[in-house]
Amino acid sequence: MPTDRNLIKKEVATYAQALLEAAKGSDTIFAVEAQLAKALDVVRSHMKLKETLADGTLDGSVRSAIVQEVFADFDPALKAVLGLIAERGDMGLLSRISEAYTLAAEEATDTVVVDTTTVVALTDELREIIKKKLSADFKGKNIVLREHVDPSILGGIIMSAHGNRVDASIATQLENARRVLSTVPNGGER
Repeated sequence: MPTDRNLIKKEVATYAQALLEAAKGSDTIFAVEAQLAKALDVVRSHMKLKETLADGTLDGSVRSAIVQEVFADFDPALKAVLGLIAERGDMGLLSRISEAYTLAAEEATDTVVVDTTTVVALTDELREIIKKKLSADFKGKNIVLREHVDPSILGGIIMSAHGNRVDASIATQLENARRVLSTVPNGGER
C-alpha cells in the first residue's frame, strides 16, 4: 500500500470512480453504495477476515478469491473492484473508498444519501415528509434515505449525512435530562 498521501488520494479516487462508472452502466449506483457500506461493516467486524486481507505474505490472488467468496451475492462490478482492492493489498483503504464513492455517486446524481434510524420502519407518508424537509435543507437535491431500525432509541429519529448528525431520539433526550438532573441540587444540600 502506498504511503504518499497524494498517491493514496489518487488511488482511492480511481477505485471509487471505476466502481461508479460500472454502477452507472448497470443503473445500480445506490444499491452498490449500500453494498459497499455493508462490505466495510463486514470487514471491520470480522477481525480474522480483516487480518487475512491485510496479510502481505498471502498471494494477492488468494486475498482476491477470499473476497469473491465472502461477497459472492454482491453486485458483480463491486465484487470485481473489491477483488482488485484485496489483490493489491489495499483493503486498508476501503473506508476511504466507500466515502469517496458515496460523494461521487451523490454528485453524479445530484442526490444526498441520508441515514435514518427509527424504532419502527418508516411509513410511506413519513418517508415523503422527511424527504421533502431534507430536500429543502439540501437546496433541492434529491434525497435517498438509507433506513435503519433500532428499538434501543425508544422513539424519535436519528439522521446523518456528510458527517452531520441530528439525534432526536427519545433515548438521547432521556440521557440529556438525566445528565442535567444529576447536576441540580436536590434541595437538601447546602
